[in-house]
Amino acid sequence: MYPAGREFYQEWERAAHSCAAELRAAYGHDPESARIAEVVAELSDAGEEFAALWRLHDVKSKSQEGKHLKHPDVGDLHIAFAAFTVNGAPHQQLVVYQAEPASSTAAAFGALRALGAEPKKTGVTVQR
Repeated sequence: MYPAGREFYQEWERAAHSCAAELRAAYGHDPESARIAEVVAELSDAGEEFAALWRLHDVKSKSQEGKHLKHPDVGDLHIAFAAFTVNGAPHQQLVVYQAEPASSTAAAFGALRALGAEPKKTGVTVQR
């Protein structure tokens, strides 16, 4: 699995387990999916960690939880999310992520918005 994930997801074991279980749920809805089979094979070949999680046969869809992340630019983020079934689209969900109002995570999101609004520095100087 991608090594940077261990730094980004502060609860790595829970995140990895949840991701594998959610992938198995998607596979259960579409067992003939060549793309899902390809992803599972690639992740299994990449390391024993995912292969072991896949062999657990845990199945779980997103519901309502929280995530604890560590962003390289703004630090710790505590994000709540809720997943809602989309009635007109079988096996699809709308997932809403949010920060508690007036929290350090809400402030960090504001900082990220400001970073995103800044012009990118390319190192190219334009002379007139």
